[in-house]
Amino acid sequence: MSDRPAPSRSTPARAKRPGWARLAVACFWLSVAAPLAFAEVATATLQPPFGSPLTLLEPAEPPPDDPQPDAAQPNEGQQNATEPGTTDPEGAARGPAENAPEAQGATGQGGAPEEAPTDAPQTPEAPDAGAPTPTPPTPLDGADGATGAEPTDDGAPDATPEGAEPTEAGATGALDVALRGGGVEARAGNRTLWRLEFPAGSGSTTEPLLTDDRLYLGHGNSLLELDPQSGVVQRRWPLSGPLERVEALDAETVAATVRHASGPTERFLLRDGALQEAVHFGLEPEMFGYLRAEAQVPDPAARLERDPTNPWLYLAVGLEEANQEAARELLRQGVEAGATFYDLAGLAQALEENGHTDLAETALDAALADFAARGYDPRLLTDPALEAVYNFPLTPLRRALDAGDAASAAFWAPYLALAAPNVPGANEAFSRYAAMLGADAPAEEVAQWRALALPRASGSVGGLDRIASALGRVGWYADLAILVAILGLHLTLIAKYWRPQSDDLKRIHAQRGYVTPVARLFALRYYTVSEKLVLVVMFAAVLALAALADWYGNAAAPPTAVRSGTLVSREAQDYLAAAELTGPRGAFIRGYAAHMGGDEGARALYEAAGAFPPALNNLGALTGDPGLFERALELEPGSLEARYNLGEAPEAFPFHARYRPDEPVLAVPTETDFQNALAGPWRAALAEAFTNPLRTLQHPAPFGFNQELWTVFRVLLLLLTLLTIAFLFVPRPRSARNAPRTLLYHVLALLIPGSGLADEAWGLLLILPWALVGLDVITQRAGWPFGLGLSLNAGYAVLGAIYLVNTVAFFVELASYRQRMRERAAPRVVVKEA
Repeated sequence: MSDRPAPSRSTPARAKRPGWARLAVACFWLSVAAPLAFAEVATATLQPPFGSPLTLLEPAEPPPDDPQPDAAQPNEGQQNATEPGTTDPEGAARGPAENAPEAQGATGQGGAPEEAPTDAPQTPEAPDAGAPTPTPPTPLDGADGATGAEPTDDGAPDATPEGAEPTEAGATGALDVALRGGGVEARAGNRTLWRLEFPAGSGSTTEPLLTDDRLYLGHGNSLLELDPQSGVVQRRWPLSGPLERVEALDAETVAATVRHASGPTERFLLRDGALQEAVHFGLEPEMFGYLRAEAQVPDPAARLERDPTNPWLYLAVGLEEANQEAARELLRQGVEAGATFYDLAGLAQALEENGHTDLAETALDAALADFAARGYDPRLLTDPALEAVYNFPLTPLRRALDAGDAASAAFWAPYLALAAPNVPGANEAFSRYAAMLGADAPAEEVAQWRALALPRASGSVGGLDRIASALGRVGWYADLAILVAILGLHLTLIAKYWRPQSDDLKRIHAQRGYVTPVARLFALRYYTVSEKLVLVVMFAAVLALAALADWYGNAAAPPTAVRSGTLVSREAQDYLAAAELTGPRGAFIRGYAAHMGGDEGARALYEAAGAFPPALNNLGALTGDPGLFERALELEPGSLEARYNLGEAPEAFPFHARYRPDEPVLAVPTETDFQNALAGPWRAALAEAFTNPLRTLQHPAPFGFNQELWTVFRVLLLLLTLLTIAFLFVPRPRSARNAPRTLLYHVLALLIPGSGLADEAWGLLLILPWALVGLDVITQRAGWPFGLGLSLNAGYAVLGAIYLVNTVAFFVELASYRQRMRERAAPRVVVKEA
């Protein structure tokens, strides 16, 4: 709209003319000037502005009271509320300061191309407020026109052209903003002033909340504050889940209620422009893409004018901008506008893909800083699905490794080590990256990445506890592998003693005239004591693993909520409140959650854990007593947290050193901690397997196996174990000593490592790893690995080493066997004395 005043309606007379002449001249000039003025006003008012998502449906006369909110999307009728705070709040997302001026009256936010005039000419014929005059749909800048009119000092609205933004004075009395027909509409009387809709997939919208001078709207998991006069989004507060309701509690406080997909609700208070509670995000995967979906509009540049708080709009506009300098500035502003770790990490991926590596690094640093500021810890992020929706580095690193893009892999690998080193799949990615570096990188660097590829454990878990938990997790699969090894060993030994047993059976048949069909099954009596002991140990291992598997299965796996990077989210808190966590580990887990949530009861819970090293470490962090760090280190010398806090291992926690440099490191609960707290000590379960084996028969069958058949199987297993023990006391026949061996035995001894060396106990060290790793490799190839934690290549390497050792030992033993057979076949020379 033009700043100049309306054209004059007459021209000065040069000479005195008669009255009728003057009237004729005035009418002539009026007939020329009036259409020109009207055309100029209409053009400025109705021309689509840069960046308006609003649509004028009916001409708007400036009503006496009409602050115009920028609308939010009406999807599923959720409600949202925020408080009328005008200061920059904590947790609120705003556009970059240099690009987002305060939207007051006629001033647009987000860098509008023109500044709105404050003194707009009045339209020639202002429509009556009660008589709507339809006009073609026209996008609006501000809330209701290309510009908005600021209120005059006396509160009376400036004259505004048809379709222009209503003034502020008295606006709350006449402006009606509500969800209507799938969109948010602002009406004054019977007239629709503007309408706003959000793209699909960006969440649902609450009923707007209009206060004296502000408009609040909930969309997706964002609480928005809009300028009622311009409709520009001024602030955005990301909340923990989809908003359900917004309400004003008093003149200074607004409450926003979110409802999580699992059912619980959570309430956040906004006071003086700041959220009063820390935000820990829920588990709804789609929620982490709401803001990106909001940017999926036909004209991102137009939308950016209306919403400078959405970083994805800056990205969309910046990537399309032809001017390189302007594009880079837009992308930089997008990074500044990011308010959550998952949006910033997503921006980093997009920026890195488009060659803006330095901005991607800035975005990732900001993402991890936000991750740390919200109380998240990378060691607690162990759910791969959540790591993916957080937009963290595992997916782009895998993509770079698959494509052979060394530069991209070099960018993402260090950030994966910072952000999610414990998530499943990270170890394999580190191993692949180390292999990609190969000989082109210093040996020390390659060794560091290979070390990262090894399984890591927190200082809160002792060595035996780690082993018990790992064996319990894979117990049934390991049992299956050992049973396969037992079967393979029996087949090899039966082939080994086939000839002496056949000779004995022929002799028995000649003496008695018959041989029972099951006679071959008693080949066990031909085995050496060492071979029988190996079998007894293997059967005992099956029983022990079954006990650990039962123990592990007695505790339900911790839910996703406690594997999301925090124990302070609403879902995690609800789980901890309901879970039966016992013992020192249970007190430690609850103490950690209370500690991170700011609960004063954390100290009492840590003290209830007694001399549990992780609890002592965290109590030292809570109280500032370094003596507790020393005590924790005495009890658990492998406690990296205690060593770090004492200054002995500054490199142990790079994430904390970088993003929490002045804070002590807390020990975090591990899967083993939860396992022990839920199922009790594993030692008791293991002891029961041997002291009361019949009770183990009552445990439920794994994999949905038929309970009756499972009971029969376990009874047979116990009988075979007892039979093997009994044969330890049965002497072997003399014919089994140095007996000739069959070709089948030699083949099986080569194919089943350790089976030909069972008469030497160290053959057990070959056959058990062969069975476990071999089954893991087979199941990985089939697409359902049972979880030893080895990559497919690592499994092949272990099997190769086992077969190499077995082959060497086999030929050494074969040479010894042939030497013994030659000595046996050689004729004895008897020398008689004269």
